[in-house]
Amino acid sequence: NDNAPNFGQTNCFTASVQEDASVNDNVIKVTATDIDLAQNKEVTYSLVNSPSCIPFSISLDGQVTVSSGLDWEQSKTHTCIIAAQDKGTPPLKSYTCLQITVINVNEFAPQFEKLSQNVQVQESILPGTYVANVHAHDNDENTVTYTIVDGNQDNKFSVDRTTGQIQTVGRLDFENVKSYSLKVR
Repeated sequence: NDNAPNFGQTNCFTASVQEDASVNDNVIKVTATDIDLAQNKEVTYSLVNSPSCIPFSISLDGQVTVSSGLDWEQSKTHTCIIAAQDKGTPPLKSYTCLQITVINVNEFAPQFEKLSQNVQVQESILPGTYVANVHAHDNDENTVTYTIVDGNQDNKFSVDRTTGQIQTVGRLDFENVKSYSLKVR
């Protein structure tokens, strides 16, 4: 037994997995070859102790699977060290790394900082006048966009889709409409 298993690459293996993957879902299968003969060329795989790799396991034949729940908000990537060992006497080992990227799943709806706001304005304000600002945060770190979905009688208001700034786009007339109750999503 004079040859160690060879993974055939110098860079880390790379894989990705959805955040909501189930336990035992396959991630990637790694392989190494050994040019020795008989049992000296038979290769088994194991994970080297690595805290970043805790949510994964590897079978003796190199199949990496999910072994516990993933959480993109806690860890977006995991680095695992994989050992390949032949069955020779003495056994020879080689190592490689595996970089696993967790793909975010949109599991949280954006939350507004304020559930409601009361704003009073004069009916004489000009179109284009700033009225209020809404702001929401998304725990999935997705971009939040805003739109007025209800209460915008005669389309007198607009909201900037990216900033949440609400402004008038038409003249207000207290005699026709005494108040507006805008619903922004």
